Amino acid sequence: MFKQLHSSVMFLSQAKLRFRSVAGTVMVLLALQTFASTAEAVVELSGDTSASSLSLRVNAISGIRLNTLDDSDSSLDTDPEFVSPLPGSTLSTDTATFEWSDNGVSKHMWMVQLGTTPGSGNIYTGNYPGHVRGAFVSGLPTDGRTLFLRLSYQDKRGADIQYMDAIYTAPNLGNPEIYSPSSESKLKTNGEIFKWSANGRTVQKWKLFLGTHRGSKNVYSTTVAGNITELKITDLPRNKQKIYARLSWCTTVDGPWENRDFKFLLTSRE
Repeated sequence: MFKQLHSSVMFLSQAKLRFRSVAGTVMVLLALQTFASTAEAVVELSGDTSASSLSLRVNAISGIRLNTLDDSDSSLDTDPEFVSPLPGSTLSTDTATFEWSDNGVSKHMWMVQLGTTPGSGNIYTGNYPGHVRGAFVSGLPTDGRTLFLRLSYQDKRGADIQYMDAIYTAPNLGNPEIYSPSSESKLKTNGEIFKWSANGRTVQKWKLFLGTHRGSKNVYSTTVAGNITELKITDLPRNKQKIYARLSWCTTVDGPWENRDFKFLLTSRE
């Protein structure tokens, strides 16, 4: 935030000043003091208000006194700010690394709270020492809801806790699914390669069950790492008309597990 002003006398026909915008909001403090009753000035702003700087151009037919923002003041732009993802953006996956800047002013500690209401940490809460500038969060909601991020900080031990907030939109992702063979298709009893997709989710582990009843695993069961997305299964039963597959996944090391069921038909064709 701009706090300090200084004055200068300018007799140029044109003067161009540069200043910063804070959080996309243009903040202009400009005072004109004429030295002649006929003096007039035109103030023109140029630049994108979301950019880190703008240009201010003053055209005058006589000398004017300008009170302008002093960039040399050490108190300018010292508040922390969010760097990535940009506040207001939509997250692309169910994980995100939230990064911030201390703007050159060291902090004693940080606390990150991410939740579904302002100031809550029901999705994630983490404390970090002052030299840390980012927090990795996994297991984010994937239903497009609004997420609220609060970054709290302390300048030094025992100082007051200050904070700033940002809002994000969770990604809208589908559930993982078996895409080959397609659901309700006929399987070859001598073997099939099952392929599935995480659909943008970050999966730590998978489980694949095959059985003669929904959710059962009397035909096949396995647990594999999250980077594996296909398996070949041989010797499927020949005396059953239907077989059920359950694909389960967890996005964190300790769960919880989610699942989705698929149904297939069997055929003795090779």
